[in-house]
Amino acid sequence: AGDGGRVVLLADPGLGPVQAVIRWDPIAHAEHELAERVTLELPPAVAVAELLGDAGAVEDLLATTALPSSAVVLGPVPTTASGPAASDRELVRALVRAPRGDSAVLARALHDGQGVRSARKATGAVRVRVGPVDIG
Repeated sequence: AGDGGRVVLLADPGLGPVQAVIRWDPIAHAEHELAERVTLELPPAVAVAELLGDAGAVEDLLATTALPSSAVVLGPVPTTASGPAASDRELVRALVRAPRGDSAVLARALHDGQGVRSARKATGAVRVRVGPVDIG
C-alpha cells in the first residue's frame, strides 16, 4: 500500500508470516524460516531437482546419470499428471537433493544423463526441473 493506503490482513494471527507483518519484522521471520529449511534440508538451503515421467524412464535416467556423491534421491513415487497435456498414464516423481554448493554439478549431471538417454533413443520422456518453486 502506498502513502495513506490501508492493509487488511485476514488470517490466523498465530501464523509466522502474519506475526512478521504485525510486528513489522520480516527479517527475523525470514531468518527463522531459513533455519528451519536448513534443518529439514529443504530449498533454498539445498538444491533440488524434480524428475517426472514414466516409471521406467525416470529409473533409467537415475541409473544413467552420474549424480554427485552428495546427492540424495527421494522416490520415485507415483503421482498424477495435471494440465492440458495430462493423460491417464501413470507417472512417477523423484526428487534429487544436493547441498547448495553442488547445484551446478547436479544440473550438469542431469543434463548429461538426458543426453545419454536421447543418444540411446530411450523410450519415455522425463521432465527435469532444477530448482522448482512448487515441490510440495
